[in-house]
Amino acid sequence: MIARIKAKYPEQIAVLTQNVDDLLERAGCVGVVHLHGFLPEIYCEHCKKIEYIGYEAINAKEHICKCGCKKFRHNIVMFGEQAPFYKVLYNELNALRKAEDSLFVCIGTSGQVLDVADFARFAKNSILNNLDKSDIDHAFNKCYIEKATTAAPKIEADIEKFFS
Repeated sequence: MIARIKAKYPEQIAVLTQNVDDLLERAGCVGVVHLHGFLPEIYCEHCKKIEYIGYEAINAKEHICKCGCKKFRHNIVMFGEQAPFYKVLYNELNALRKAEDSLFVCIGTSGQVLDVADFARFAKNSILNNLDKSDIDHAFNKCYIEKATTAAPKIEADIEKFFS
């Protein structure tokens, strides 16, 4: 659903995720911003070069960068580290805030890592999908408290209605 909607409205939709896997990409979604990094990548701690390795086992200490360094690690943010793609997130939030009409859709979050309740307040329209009721439900215009698989067609219809 996300890949289909993103393909239909490539300039109007930004896909940002806290997940570090490539499930959105495997579903055909392009231009995904992984706020907390991307597990199939490693990066050189010296020159910051990022290299895609997929999910193959790699001994990062034996892997040698083109700069000659052997200090590689997975390209994910650990607790206490800055998340470099939060700048993209804040740019998108500013766009939400400035837009005459905007929609924020959030699927599957507790709101504990990122305060998505505040993000929902920036948008004129907002949708939340979670398995269970939560403390952030009140901040959204519409909540689907059910599995994402059953909520997806409803969310897709809401998005289509928003763009029509």
